[in-house]
Amino acid sequence: MSQTTKAAVRNRLEDDIDLPILQTWDKLAGDINLGKIDPEAETRLEGIENDFLTLGDLAYLDSITTTQITDSAITTPKLAAGAVTASRISVGNLAAINADLGTITAGTITGITITGSLVRTSSSGTRVQMNQSSNSLQIYSGSTLRAEGYEDGWRFNNSSGSRIADIYASGTALLITTLLGSSGVGSVTISGQTSGTVSLAIDGSNYIYASGPLGVVVANRHIIPSTTATYDLGENGDTFRHLFLNSVGYVNDTGSAGSPFPTGWSVSRSSAGVYTITHNIGGSSRYVVVAIPLSSSGVYMAKIGSRSSNSFTVRINDDAGTLVDCDFMFILIRNN
Repeated sequence: MSQTTKAAVRNRLEDDIDLPILQTWDKLAGDINLGKIDPEAETRLEGIENDFLTLGDLAYLDSITTTQITDSAITTPKLAAGAVTASRISVGNLAAINADLGTITAGTITGITITGSLVRTSSSGTRVQMNQSSNSLQIYSGSTLRAEGYEDGWRFNNSSGSRIADIYASGTALLITTLLGSSGVGSVTISGQTSGTVSLAIDGSNYIYASGPLGVVVANRHIIPSTTATYDLGENGDTFRHLFLNSVGYVNDTGSAGSPFPTGWSVSRSSAGVYTITHNIGGSSRYVVVAIPLSSSGVYMAKIGSRSSNSFTVRINDDAGTLVDCDFMFILIRNN
């Protein structure tokens, strides 16, 4: 046995065997010559020596590098909890993760799909959030829900959180509804910023008004007062400049329609100073017609002759009572 082998065995025995046994080994190592017992023993011990020294070196290394670790040799059970920190992780794709990740604090999240979650800009106070339970987009001012968008429209609340209006689609129509206020009147205002303000409003002051560059209210339904003989068309200091009615017309002295002339109506001259106006107002003959001759050459008078449910006659006379041809205008006013 070589001196190197003997020394290595003795060093190992120092760690594991008490002193009497170690002293016995020293005596045996000095007295025994294995070559005399087995000529090949020395060679076999040299092989054992090499293996033993390799294991010994590994046992007493202060650090282990990747050279001593076989690929895939470290398994999950060998990792202590919390041993792998974020600074030691570099992952290109987390697609394989399927877990409840608890609370996540992130910087920028790009190109993802989030399903079945409450997504919000803040956990409380003023915020915007997508609520999966109501399938809606909610906008809060402080702790008050002010607007909520659904699949067919939006609902709006006041500063107290009470519902005041809706904008929603129904069939092919876009509807704007408003709840009545304490005065029993709701308000809808449409405005634009092309030049100044363009608005149409039905407000709590019981007005329908238009303002802005156009300043036009267009109605495609009847405008009917809610109470008979109660409301005025205009008022003192706020009067209409022109009143355009389809029952106002101009007739030339020849019996032809002038301008303006009611749409769908017609006129004919049967003889000097006698004109028949045919109209389409329907109903009975209970209506009033006022006609005014337009002449600069004399004093003429207009009289209304026969009236029916679809026509009336105008007769023009001079101051001598003779029927004469003359331009005139008329207006028809119907009571019912």
